[in-house]
Amino acid sequence: MDVKQAIRDRRSIRLYQSKPVEEQKLYQIIEAARLAPSAKNRQPWRFIIETDSSRKKQISDIMRAFFKEGVDYPDHVKSINLSARIISRAPAIIWVLKERDPNWDTSDLLSIGAAIENMCLVAVELGLGTVWLRDVCYTQDELEEFLGTQYEIVSCVAVGYPAEQPEMRPRKTIPELFLGKTGVY
Repeated sequence: MDVKQAIRDRRSIRLYQSKPVEEQKLYQIIEAARLAPSAKNRQPWRFIIETDSSRKKQISDIMRAFFKEGVDYPDHVKSINLSARIISRAPAIIWVLKERDPNWDTSDLLSIGAAIENMCLVAVELGLGTVWLRDVCYTQDELEEFLGTQYEIVSCVAVGYPAEQPEMRPRKTIPELFLGKTGVY
């Protein structure tokens, strides 16, 4: 599969078959992340692969415990429940973490975004589906304690064999995104 095809075929997959993901494929996904470009070649990413069902359920419970009765949460926060359900049901979760260094936050986060995109594209090539989840940020401290890590959680990627084939979501057109060009060509 060429890269353009993987980009066109990639979807956010939220439903997975119960079939486990082969360890070799999970390591191929990590290898793709490892090869991503990074600012100043810092390679700030670190990974934890989670496949244990009981641990994924505990992670899901930690996330669901975020909600307190009587509090009116903004809509964008309410997706925690969906993300928690995805984490508990996905065959594998790949945690994406980084060192804590506020001097490099922006550069490191941009670099990690490139690494995660590589992960998602290679997963397509391997016949897998992924969804990039950021809702873990709401319970970041609790999840870092659960994982027993001194690294900062940036995100996680759910991985598995797709049990759905969603259509591509609407995309803005190039004219909607294009602000013009400068210089002489």
